Amino acid sequence: MSANIYYRPVKSGRHSVGAMAPSSFIKSIEKALGRFPLTLVDSDIPVLQGMSATQSEEDNPYNDLIKGIEKYGEIEVFAEY
Repeated sequence: MSANIYYRPVKSGRHSVGAMAPSSFIKSIEKALGRFPLTLVDSDIPVLQGMSATQSEEDNPYNDLIKGIEKYGEIEVFAEY
């Protein structure tokens, strides 16, 4: 089953994450950072940078999350089916 992956600043709306293989993305990020939904903060950026290094620069979902954290400070990551 396919899922859409989103993040939202803890205090406002949501933003889509460009995950080409949502189920693989969910498995990877849950293995590294915890079960969905999860809250990410500045201290999670090094893990996301490492995960980002495994992807191409184009359409990199981990970069989307890093940018969200840098902009908002704290984001919640979740999936909708």
